[in-house]
Amino acid sequence: MSKQSWLKCGVNSQFWNVIVVPTILRLREERCEICGSNEKLDVHHTSYEIQTIETLKVLCRQCHMDQHGIQRFTDEEFVVLYNQNKNDREISETFDVSKSQILRRRNKLNLKSVRSKLGECLGEGKI
Repeated sequence: MSKQSWLKCGVNSQFWNVIVVPTILRLREERCEICGSNEKLDVHHTSYEIQTIETLKVLCRQCHMDQHGIQRFTDEEFVVLYNQNKNDREISETFDVSKSQILRRRNKLNLKSVRSKLGECLGEGKI
């Protein structure tokens, strides 16, 4: 059931937050069902018409936003920080997303880690 279904049954958002969300998280092993992250998890409705436990998905914040077509940061914004030699932790803190989301974006853009990038420069005598 969705939050709206619970509310129609006279159940308030406290029940949703205290009972429903933790139950779904536990059932889905507290991992994003898309990327496997265990950070910043939300419960997402895949359908509002059919409201069952099967229509609820556990998604990390970034994957949840992706499902709704919302992008927290653009590829261009990511590359700007990457080119400033920011590491994954610094980039994740800047955009308030998990490090696994940063790794996924870096892989999508075919970018090396800052450590690898700097190591190559040292090996080539560029630094």
